[in-house]
Amino acid sequence: MAERKPYQYDNPPRGAVFRRLFKLDLNESSEPLSGYIVYYTNLKEALMRLDFKTMWMSRYEDENHIAKQLGIARGYDALSWVWGPPSASSDKCLVYIKSIAPRLVKGKVDFEYQPQRNGFVKIRPALYDFLCEMRKQKYNRLLWIDALCIDQSDPHDKNLHIPFMKNVYEDARNVRIWLGAGNSAGKDALQRLRSITGQLLLCSYRGINLWNLSDWRDMDLPPSEDDVWVALRSILTHPWWSRLWTLQEVVMAKMMRKQSFTEVMSGTAQKKEEETGISPERAQFVLYGDMSVAWSAFEEFARAVRLCHLEYWVITGDRFITVDDKHAFDCIEEVRTCQGSFLMDGGYGLRLGTLLLGTKRRLATTPADMVIGQSALLDSKAIKQLRLDSSLPAEKVFVAFGQYYVRQEPAECLLNHVALKQAMPGLPSWCPNFASRAETLSLGSRWLGTTKASDYHESQMYHAGFDPAQSSKYQIPHSKLGIGKRISNVCSFRSIYHNYYSTKDPRQVQLVEGTSHIRLSGVEMDEVTDIVDCIPVADFDEFLSPVSIHQTIDWDKACLELVRRTLPPFRGREDFEDFEVYARTMTANHLLIRPSYDDLVFDKDGKVNFAKAYHDIKGLFQRSITTGKTLAENDLSLTSARFARMFLAVTRRRRFFVTRHGRIGIGPSDTEPGDKLCVIFYCPTPYLLRPVSNRYRLVGETYVHGLMYGEALKMLDSKRVSETQWIVE
Repeated sequence: MAERKPYQYDNPPRGAVFRRLFKLDLNESSEPLSGYIVYYTNLKEALMRLDFKTMWMSRYEDENHIAKQLGIARGYDALSWVWGPPSASSDKCLVYIKSIAPRLVKGKVDFEYQPQRNGFVKIRPALYDFLCEMRKQKYNRLLWIDALCIDQSDPHDKNLHIPFMKNVYEDARNVRIWLGAGNSAGKDALQRLRSITGQLLLCSYRGINLWNLSDWRDMDLPPSEDDVWVALRSILTHPWWSRLWTLQEVVMAKMMRKQSFTEVMSGTAQKKEEETGISPERAQFVLYGDMSVAWSAFEEFARAVRLCHLEYWVITGDRFITVDDKHAFDCIEEVRTCQGSFLMDGGYGLRLGTLLLGTKRRLATTPADMVIGQSALLDSKAIKQLRLDSSLPAEKVFVAFGQYYVRQEPAECLLNHVALKQAMPGLPSWCPNFASRAETLSLGSRWLGTTKASDYHESQMYHAGFDPAQSSKYQIPHSKLGIGKRISNVCSFRSIYHNYYSTKDPRQVQLVEGTSHIRLSGVEMDEVTDIVDCIPVADFDEFLSPVSIHQTIDWDKACLELVRRTLPPFRGREDFEDFEVYARTMTANHLLIRPSYDDLVFDKDGKVNFAKAYHDIKGLFQRSITTGKTLAENDLSLTSARFARMFLAVTRRRRFFVTRHGRIGIGPSDTEPGDKLCVIFYCPTPYLLRPVSNRYRLVGETYVHGLMYGEALKMLDSKRVSETQWIVE
């Protein structure tokens, strides 16, 4: 090992039907890290490619035969981790790799050692710590680790293996989640995780409000100032919970027997895993140094915290601070939703809308990976059809994915996600920058928080450009084969909704051949004449502080002044119907972001008095300015507290506007006078389009009271407006 030449990766003759696995040498801790890489035949991928020769070979060259020949446990484990920064030292974080390849000799598997390829691979400190810990534990099993089993310096090798990563994690015996070497405080916190979870659940079941307790010790909980909460906060905000690639790695972990609550709390699952090396439920374990905690223990903790309304406090340490990313809590919800959707959608790939919403808060190192990492959860044929390449510019990857999306998924409309993100030069106006996190709430999304809306909630949602009623002429068009099309997709190893909504209806979103433009059809309703710029309080997390409240009141005054100046009948009196419209506009007629099953989310039928909630909030805000004190949510009624949170969520990064025909609305942060207010067929909200020469640019979604529930379609039927088309670039 004197010569530090780089390891030379093989080029398997049958391409992606081969995988590489890593076996760590269990030498002394004083010796350099080393191991060997072996490749094997994957039967599932050979079946998908109808590679009959490889199918025959896989009877002898699969991972179980290799493990048996090596004298180690059957199968392999896959690692899920965050790369983190590279090592500053070129001599540290090296692993020496030896190469062997299986071969068939007289019906038995033998190994061909290939010393000419032996060499070093430089790894990140996080992986170095993991391998050191596994060596210390005498971990004797094959491993799949992306940094070692894919040649990271070869784009061709990456493009060959990345589309099949979901199969790697699906076939693994265990998925091991590495959160770092850890510290004593964090390990102590994880040891107490089960008891804390049990006490939180007990408080929830008894209806105890933890904010009213003078001392949490009365409930056998660590006091709120205890270091255990600081340690848990550090673990629950680890970058792993927000990285894009980690979602597929956990979602695809093999679904096995579900544990009972008693097993989770007692640690039976963990004991069984330590004895057998196999998880009894979802094959997911979180590693923190030398500690191993079942994924389901984190699920139960997250559920207990949510039931006690402590999510924001656990993440931030301050009950009054609202954050967009709840890290572990959001991640656990996303995994649960995606796993459920994966099964409901036929088991071969996620539906595009689920994929888009399940990854909206996640991050990747390179922009293109935000789409390539998402697409790995599609069915294999869709991945092949897209042919996304990590070497392509990000904007080309985004457009290719966007064009595929708009023809396949009308339910979760892509146009409602454009103005939520930072713009990327070179992208068409209709295509989102998938590499940017959403900066505000999507008005037309069919998701509520990190969960797909139930049928009850979806019945309350906007349908400006379509009619949800069955057999309506404005119903979103779909395949005439109906359920037969879905069955055909499953039989063809495709997602159940593949091409289900892609019809010849000319009113659907159309791709303009030979360009990156799209053609939209709908009704032009109005034109923006004046605006009020975005509310500055959008940059404040502590939304009930005097500074935030002062800016909110100033912004509200500017909006009311614009309304009074342009709409003479409006006088701002509480009993006027116009004031109710104004209050509803400021919350987009929206009551809750994360509702319970039977909560009212959108007040479609006008059951809630928004004007009263608005005036209650203004009175409390004025009192806060007078006293100079921060408001507490206990100072607000339930309706007012909900109004305040929705006001902040909806108006964030949005402009208030008025139109030529006396309408008011909330639009994207770059709304300008002259923008056209349009309703587009089969899309949930009105949109603003900006004329550019003989084409248009999409500005984004809007809320305009009186146009959200199919009113424009009724006007079209009565010939008060006419249908038109726009080419959007």
